[in-house]
Amino acid sequence: LGRITGDTRYFDYARAMWTKSRSRFFDRTDHLFVRDDTWLTQENGLRIVERNGRPVYWARGMGWAIGGLARLLETLPKDDPQRGEFEGDLR
Repeated sequence: LGRITGDTRYFDYARAMWTKSRSRFFDRTDHLFVRDDTWLTQENGLRIVERNGRPVYWARGMGWAIGGLARLLETLPKDDPQRGEFEGDLR
């Protein structure tokens, strides 16, 4: 809609949602996304893990995250201030 209407608030919203999702669901150690809050460390300190003790990741979730980022980059203006950051995320 930002591209169609020229209203930059749509781009602002898209950038904010990607940044929020990445900060919440992206594991910077393993460079993978968890599916949702269920797979994060809970308030009581517990976290669902594999039998080997490693965090659980969701392959489809990775697909949704990266697919969404690719779509964002297709529509985000080339001169967008966060474009380089998002391209780095994709790589």
